[in-house]
Amino acid sequence: MKYSTLKNLFNEEQLKGGVADGMTLADIANKHGKPFHKMQSQYKIGIKVELEHTDDTEKASEIIRDHLWEDPDYYTRLGEMESEMESEASDKE
Repeated sequence: MKYSTLKNLFNEEQLKGGVADGMTLADIANKHGKPFHKMQSQYKIGIKVELEHTDDTEKASEIIRDHLWEDPDYYTRLGEMESEMESEASDKE
């Protein structure tokens, strides 16, 4: 993927009205006092998750930024919750 395309995924608005409208990953990192590379890691996890729901990478990117704006560890926590639920389900079998 070209740098310019990747840069646009981090920054362009496709869905109006999100909590992170106009915000970049750098803005989100600054808001939460997190290193930028931590937001990049969350983004990489998030793109896999969100592309399960849409095939539009630009919309997925915007959804990711909205989630990270509210919780900078959103995708790590989501993974932990899913693992816990799977573990509980297998315990019941």
